Amino acid sequence: MNLQAFFPKTIMIPITDKMVENYAKVSQDLNPIHMSIDAAQQAGFPQKVVHGMLTMAISTRLVSPLLGRTQMIQSYQMKLIAPVYVNDQLTVTGSVLSSNEIKILGENQNGKIVIKGNMRFR
Repeated sequence: MNLQAFFPKTIMIPITDKMVENYAKVSQDLNPIHMSIDAAQQAGFPQKVVHGMLTMAISTRLVSPLLGRTQMIQSYQMKLIAPVYVNDQLTVTGSVLSSNEIKILGENQNGKIVIKGNMRFR
């Protein structure tokens, strides 16, 4: 598939407490900053912090319609720039870098960049 035909593309995903709870169970990462607003605030955060790997996983919704018969993810590199919090609105945008690679940028509802990375397909 020609990536130019699919990108640029933007998706918006509201981050819910239920997402964090479910991810914590599956990953067994029960760090209190993810599970308790009090613990998060004691650590200096305004709200419960979303797992970095959950944020990365959520961002793959951008490409899920491509995966399967025509495309597979070969590599995915992500930099966690700033915390994502429960109740944030994550806006993820993908743009073409080359015939088999896209750039991914994620922002919160305030326009702050929270994630950025590249995904390569084969």
